[in-house]
Amino acid sequence: MPKESSISQLEEWIKQNQAKIFGFYLRDPSLVGDKPIRSPLRQDRHPSCAFFWADSGELLLHDFALHKTYNCVYLVTQLFKESRALSLSRIEKDRFLISAMDELTFMKSEEKEITFIPTKVARHIPYFAKFNISEATLKKYNVFDASVAFVDGKLVWRGSDVNPIVAYIIDTKIKLYRPFEKDRQKKWMTNCKIQNVQGYNQLKRRGKVLIMTSSLKDVMVLHEMGFSAIALSSEVVSTKKGSPSYTFIKSLIEALRHRFDHILLFLDSDTAGITAAKKMSTAYDIPYVHLPPLKAKDPSDFVLQEGYKKAKKQIKKLISNAVIDAQSRASRMVTDHSGHYSSATNSSSNIQDIQLSDIPY
Repeated sequence: MPKESSISQLEEWIKQNQAKIFGFYLRDPSLVGDKPIRSPLRQDRHPSCAFFWADSGELLLHDFALHKTYNCVYLVTQLFKESRALSLSRIEKDRFLISAMDELTFMKSEEKEITFIPTKVARHIPYFAKFNISEATLKKYNVFDASVAFVDGKLVWRGSDVNPIVAYIIDTKIKLYRPFEKDRQKKWMTNCKIQNVQGYNQLKRRGKVLIMTSSLKDVMVLHEMGFSAIALSSEVVSTKKGSPSYTFIKSLIEALRHRFDHILLFLDSDTAGITAAKKMSTAYDIPYVHLPPLKAKDPSDFVLQEGYKKAKKQIKKLISNAVIDAQSRASRMVTDHSGHYSSATNSSSNIQDIQLSDIPY
């Protein structure tokens, strides 16, 4: 371990050479870029990890399958299965070799400007109609069909009948979505930040239940069912206290608690989604629900699978059960002698892992 006097200098050097450190220990500097890569820590058939620059100026590698995020030092600890102290010593030892590497081109860039030209004929309406999302709801949530899309003035996508481009306008930002695109790397494009919350501007002033879900499509499906819902624009949600995204989400939730009686997480029902829900539930003190595994991944898929009326009935019962459970837990809270609240049932967590086993299919 470097001496304490040199630790701060080493950490400052690491901050200036994050891309090089990633490239050095991945044994391939070309992996550090804007294209998805396979996980260096597990078997990964398809590229499911991506680099991004956090608002804090930190270069991070996010594993979308496991919902885990690594800075360059943390990745070294995982690669060599060692403590942070040993990894810092390793980086100090390799410092000369890392410094000798060529400069990497993946540097923090300015925000890209995304623009689009809407089509005269709204080709996206039949697609969303399959999920019972009406044309009025599409207008409410600023959803358009784009004929062409540009990044910094350069034409990048051209829509067609077989591969249309859906454009979401969120605040002053844009998210583009091609629902029938087979190449996952070309399916989405956005310049949204985590502060651009999907569905937030369409919320009513007050309500009983607010649902935090995974996508604007699910927000609109839940809206059609009578629920208020939002979705974070960033797929990378930090549960680390003190991080910029944690601070923002925490303040957002606290503000929404003054407007809604209950806030529930309703993320995807696959392994990654349930793992993320559990972490967010613990970090932000919000109960979560999910559809039964192997039934459907999200509310919109559930509508396709079960039909709108049946899906609506079952989702309403799922959410109703969650609210009743939350109310029951709240009523069991008792005051101890010191004036603090504790659970009469001695429960250590308010996480709701609510199944649909009692709902007939």
